[in-house]
Amino acid sequence: MKNTLSIDKAGRMVLPLAVRKQFGLRAGAELALTIGTGAIILCPVEQEVSMRMENGLCVHEGIPDGEVLNAVDQVRESRAVASWEGEG
Repeated sequence: MKNTLSIDKAGRMVLPLAVRKQFGLRAGAELALTIGTGAIILCPVEQEVSMRMENGLCVHEGIPDGEVLNAVDQVRESRAVASWEGEG
C-alpha cells in the first residue's frame, strides 16, 4: 500500500481504497482532525450502521451493534429451522 498521499491545489487528498474499506469510509464520511506536535491525525467519526450490496450480498460497513448482531442470529436461526423442517 502507498505510504504517502498527495494534496491537490484545493487541499484534497485521496485515501487508498484498502484504507477506506478497512474503516468503512464512503463519500460523505466524516473524519475527526487532531493536530499534534508535528502530526496530523485523522480518525473516522462514529457512523450509524449501514449495509451495502456487493456481488448480490448485503455487506455491513462500520462497527456492528447489538441490533445487527441480533438480526444476523435471527436469520441464521430461521434458516436452520427451515432446513430442519424440510428434512422431516
